[in-house]
Amino acid sequence: MATSLFFLLFYSILPKRVGDRPSAWQFFARPRLSSWRSLLWFCGVRVFAIAAYLLPALGMVNLPLLYGVAMGSQLANGMAMTALFTVMMDRSALTTPGTDFTLQTSLIYIITTFM
Repeated sequence: MATSLFFLLFYSILPKRVGDRPSAWQFFARPRLSSWRSLLWFCGVRVFAIAAYLLPALGMVNLPLLYGVAMGSQLANGMAMTALFTVMMDRSALTTPGTDFTLQTSLIYIITTFM
């Protein structure tokens, strides 16, 4: 698991091919996710992380589980928000990307405040 995560994180740094033969790196490397696909995946991870809050609610209240659920939820939230901000930057106009991104981000926080 840790090896696969290492290869996934550093996929863009290392070359895809070394010579004519595929390297061991190509064997373990996974294709990169698009911004939309990563948004869908990370929001799915976030759903499961939020559902994990049911474990303490059902009576499983040991300290490592509580820490794991809270940290997992924050990690999933960070991944989903990063993917969302990437999609928002992709959808911004090339002439005014900062203004578009600021307006989109402000709308997200205003809408979620009233939900």
